[in-house]
Amino acid sequence: MLSLSSPVIAQTPSVPDADRLRALEESQRLQTQEIERLRQELQSQSATRSPTTPDPAQTLRDRVSDPDGDSPAPDYTEGLFGPFIPVPGFPESAARKQGRFPLQASFGPGFRLESTDERFQLQIHYESQIEGRVWGQDQNPANSGFYLPRQRIFFNGHITKPIEYELAINRGVNNINLLNAFLNFHMSDEVQLRVGRFFTPLSYDQYAVSNYWLITPERSLFTTNLNLNRQIGAMLWGYLFDKRLDYAVGAFNGSRNSFGNRSRPFGQ
Repeated sequence: MLSLSSPVIAQTPSVPDADRLRALEESQRLQTQEIERLRQELQSQSATRSPTTPDPAQTLRDRVSDPDGDSPAPDYTEGLFGPFIPVPGFPESAARKQGRFPLQASFGPGFRLESTDERFQLQIHYESQIEGRVWGQDQNPANSGFYLPRQRIFFNGHITKPIEYELAINRGVNNINLLNAFLNFHMSDEVQLRVGRFFTPLSYDQYAVSNYWLITPERSLFTTNLNLNRQIGAMLWGYLFDKRLDYAVGAFNGSRNSFGNRSRPFGQ
């Protein structure tokens, strides 16, 4: 058998290809040097970083892994940007950055919001009374039907420990009445000062007995029709002898329930 083969001729790169190859090798060498320089610079910064200076990368990891911080949603950009640079001619405000105020919510008595240090508190209460009256024979003004004599919302609590407050409104069929609106300066259980609109200490029925404690749907006729009820004024009050005795003395200016017309001459 006769075998024929052609001679293998080694190909050498042309001059332009050799120049291009050398240029690529030089570019790769320079990039390797730049990467090494940046790596050494980063290691040097990490070694000289203060223990109190947050690491941006670690800050990002912490915010992602623990989103339950001051914000309900994690801020993925916190610590990743440089300091704020104000616009030329408009300096940065000197006001301090206000953080979120932590609150605790609970139910009973009422719906309550309270700061973790218990210095601030808001309670919301609702009082509802529905009556059904049925008469054997309807006559004016006694008519059978359903009535809403009391639909009341109470807002009370304290602004810092010594200062207490209450705001109460009553919704009727066609209007909204202001019931209580006062501040109470609670220096101690023995000495307290109440200023605003509230029950007078006369009579003791309305002053000390809440509607929730009544065994009847309404108070006595004397209390309802002849009592001073709520007035605008100031009252000094408190408890003595381990709360076995309470006292109240105040000054009030106004007609019954604070809603009468005082512009009429006396006797008219």
